[in-house]
Amino acid sequence: MTDTDLNKERFITLLQTTNRSGVDKIIAYLESTDFFEAPASTQYHENYTGGLCEHSLKVYDTFETLHKTFNFNININSIIIMSLLHDICKANCYTKEKKNVKIGQNWTQVDYWKFDDSNPIGHGHKSVILLLQHGLTLNDLEIQSIVTHMNGYDKSDLFNASNVYNKDDNTIWLHVADFIATYKDRKVI
Repeated sequence: MTDTDLNKERFITLLQTTNRSGVDKIIAYLESTDFFEAPASTQYHENYTGGLCEHSLKVYDTFETLHKTFNFNININSIIIMSLLHDICKANCYTKEKKNVKIGQNWTQVDYWKFDDSNPIGHGHKSVILLLQHGLTLNDLEIQSIVTHMNGYDKSDLFNASNVYNKDDNTIWLHVADFIATYKDRKVI
């Protein structure tokens, strides 16, 4: 088995442990997309085949460590749901393309990932909408955390994350876990 296959297996197993209403529908949806093969970004983190699933698992591992360290009042099933599904909006948005790059005196074609979102309605918002559309039941903490997990990196004017964080300070933990998981390794290809 490849790392991508092992990550997919672990991802699905973790989701199934939640016994959440609609989780099987979400798994079926993800398997109908490129979620398990897609990169997590074009150039910043886990920008390789299988990177999106790997990144989501890293966010879960980080979130679980934070939960054990700080003992905040969040159910483990919510941690699994938020961590693994916060970037579901990135499924079917990446294509591998070629570009010309000058190496020394010669031009050569190299592969790169291109991001093309056919429905750019806001990163966190789109993830929540997709989860609800495909039958997953979410609680308020999960919705608010997924919507705001990009914090200052979401350039839309749709919301102010601080307003949500001030209402329920548990909503910040997904952002913290995502931030740490993204920047602690900096495994960029």
